[in-house]
Amino acid sequence: TEAIAAKKHEIWLAKFRTLEQQENETVVQHDLKPTKVGLTMGEAIHHINRYKADDAVLVTDVGQHQMIAWRYFNYKKTRTQVTSGGLGTMGFALPATGRSGGSDALRLIRYEPTVWLVEGDASPLSAILSDDGAVTAIGGGIVRLRLSGPGWRTLLMEGGVFDAEDPAFSAGCSAATIIDHVNVRLHVISEDACDAYVPLSFSAGLLHFWEEAAPSL
Repeated sequence: TEAIAAKKHEIWLAKFRTLEQQENETVVQHDLKPTKVGLTMGEAIHHINRYKADDAVLVTDVGQHQMIAWRYFNYKKTRTQVTSGGLGTMGFALPATGRSGGSDALRLIRYEPTVWLVEGDASPLSAILSDDGAVTAIGGGIVRLRLSGPGWRTLLMEGGVFDAEDPAFSAGCSAATIIDHVNVRLHVISEDACDAYVPLSFSAGLLHFWEEAAPSL
């Protein structure tokens, strides 16, 4: 470091101070003292600041969650933020067990703590996991069957032992069960639709079973 000349960067820092003041006037104060109805993200974190301990650890989702946390959370100590991929990471956080995350382009469905189903371009995952896990391409080995309409929950319980009518089993939830002696993994798409992931060798038989059962429900 002795070979590096000290720089004060006064012009650069002065520009930052000007922008910080503009941000405070146009964004921060409006968030902390809003005139609109409802609670802003800034207000929520401001109230947390009033009651939290100095060593409280903040855990954030990605994207805007990180940026709002950086702007409003009153950090007192280092190493008190847990987040994904550094500040400003875009995308989505890893879902909890029994939940899903992502979009139509890439969706992660988590059935067990270490068992996931990935739909979409999973090519970057091998490098990310490294020696901590493995990505296995199942391709045509699994068939996705979509059950839709107001009776899909009742249909799922035909030949199975899964309580699909539990209100907690809502959009974004996932589960593994046995239906008509077939291992099935479920993912709720919406209130009126659920995807069932079925081994290819059993898919035609299970589809026939559902088609036969549906008219009598």
